[in-house]
Amino acid sequence: MPLIAIFLLRLVFCWAQLDDVWHNIEMPLQSHFAGFEPPSDEARWSKARQLAAAGRQVLLSRLLRTIHSPGDLLSGDKKFKWVQRLTDVFVSRETGFETPLRNYTGYRAPIVMIGYKLFDRKHHEGNEIKTMSYHPRHLLSALRKGQERFPRKFVAIGNMDENWSWCGTAITNRTASWSFTFSRKLGPFRADQLKEIRPFLDNPNVIMLVVNQHHNISHPKVISIPRGVLPDVAKVIWDEAQRALRLDTKKKILAYVASSSWGTRPEIIACVNRNMQGHLLAERKKIGLRRFMNRLSTSYAVLAVPGLGYDTFRLWETLASGSMPVLERGVGLDRTLYRLPALLVDDFADVTPALIRQAYVEAVYRADSWDYRRITARYWERLIFRVSETGSLSTMLKLHPMTAEDAHFTRPMVPFDCKGLGGCGLGTRRVPSKSCAVNFETNFTMYNWWWDQFLQWPEGYPIPGHHYYGKVDPIEFVGSSPVDD
Repeated sequence: MPLIAIFLLRLVFCWAQLDDVWHNIEMPLQSHFAGFEPPSDEARWSKARQLAAAGRQVLLSRLLRTIHSPGDLLSGDKKFKWVQRLTDVFVSRETGFETPLRNYTGYRAPIVMIGYKLFDRKHHEGNEIKTMSYHPRHLLSALRKGQERFPRKFVAIGNMDENWSWCGTAITNRTASWSFTFSRKLGPFRADQLKEIRPFLDNPNVIMLVVNQHHNISHPKVISIPRGVLPDVAKVIWDEAQRALRLDTKKKILAYVASSSWGTRPEIIACVNRNMQGHLLAERKKIGLRRFMNRLSTSYAVLAVPGLGYDTFRLWETLASGSMPVLERGVGLDRTLYRLPALLVDDFADVTPALIRQAYVEAVYRADSWDYRRITARYWERLIFRVSETGSLSTMLKLHPMTAEDAHFTRPMVPFDCKGLGGCGLGTRRVPSKSCAVNFETNFTMYNWWWDQFLQWPEGYPIPGHHYYGKVDPIEFVGSSPVDD
């Protein structure tokens, strides 16, 4: 038999095997996406399996019904200048709330930024020259002492930066160690940021608190807005999306990841790679932007591994490319991602080929249910102004309900063996049974290291990736990284 004939027979055999894998995927007993009942329509599920097996760009086609130009995508400028342009009143530790709120003369509840940035040009343009801060610790202290008053209703926005959130929470072995608590009086074993910030959130004149990035606060008034995509990247995403549809480019990569080697990213990727049994494409070198966007659009799923923060450009680039991002739940982004095809897992250690295939088929099964307006700036601007105009939280709760969060799950402030210790502190529910880049055999008291450093350093404490990290961090990592850069 000619060699070409043998090659073709093997190719047909491989395609038949792949087809069988997709066509044998059963409907899940529980939906992989919050707010949905389990799939029940056999004919619709069968069609979704066929489309997934063929690599058709179903989600991308649905996305482009909403996204009509690169400018529709939420711009991820690193200083969140677009948020400052929405603001009516700026407050700092020096000004406090009372006088600025009394001086506001608008008809609706003012949008108030707590702490803000000054730029060298008008209208929040140019380079940042100074930050006028108002840390939650200082605000809560002023409230306790009766030094701060809110004479009218307002929508609060915490000062924002690319990787830092006004009420951010350190997630050990995941994010930068910005803070465990607002008071510095409790270590990570006893810190309860929700309890600490309640005097502010429970004030009837605080309608809503808009923050960014990850946090450990589950409260109806708190919502994290998306990181978005860089302005110069939006056009490339748009171009590649149009190209993929016009050329009928097929999906062919089951799972993809491209990441730097910052912090524990390499260990997370190595951990997922072991579970993916050769089905994870981990980009080892930097590639061109257009080739990278092509990788995103031809992948079924893309890992959005945390860096300094949990919310990354990769997350929103993946959604804008018509693919399914994979990230961990319980870090303040669950409600943000409601009605978007993002797969939330307890831990990256749970990611397997079977999980990704089943979740992706369900994402296709629900293609017409995804609300891609939520990756646009107009959506988030309108949401904030709607709450401001009505003075009510009802619109936000309707669009981003508390049921988007898994009420039976919590991500502990420190990743030790909760079951063996009889609990992980206040509010403990279900926790990850296993975790990438965490050694559960390490003496749990050693996880206090980051906290001890925080108390000793007047300017905060070292973060993973700095030269201190390899010297004294007690966590022993196992495995090598598939990522060089």
